[in-house]
Amino acid sequence: MAHTQHNAPAAATTTNVVRETDKKWLRGMLGGTSNAFAIILVSPLDVLKIRFQTQNALTKAGAPKTYDGILKGAVTIVSNEGVRGLFKGLSVSMLRELTFSSARMGLYEPIRNYLVGPGQKEIALGQKILAGLMSGAIAAAVFNPTDVLKTQHARQSCGGTRA
Repeated sequence: MAHTQHNAPAAATTTNVVRETDKKWLRGMLGGTSNAFAIILVSPLDVLKIRFQTQNALTKAGAPKTYDGILKGAVTIVSNEGVRGLFKGLSVSMLRELTFSSARMGLYEPIRNYLVGPGQKEIALGQKILAGLMSGAIAAAVFNPTDVLKTQHARQSCGGTRA
């Protein structure tokens, strides 16, 4: 009986460790998922931003100006492409947020914990900043192709080009 009682806390500890690890990754996944849904709200502004940037390059090359201000730009896109035009590249934007933001948020805590020295009770601000920089840099390096795809889709009808 004593042997069984001895094993019970070990099993509970193992379960707690697994649960704590799952929580860390769950935080990252939830962060990515919430960012993916948030992109639905800001997607029209992102499309407009990309179109304005592309237009600036095209007007320097002699092309006529198509988008004149945020409201007129949105009206132009809706009248030429329908409401769906404001959401060009939304699926790629959501994929980017699911992958990039999940990785960025999921990597932060393990990197931060790795940077903590032995016996250190509090995490210094510099260590937190470094962990944020490292997690963001890793995620950006790995998931940059989804950002390129998002931009290509969003500017698709601007001057008829994707590249």
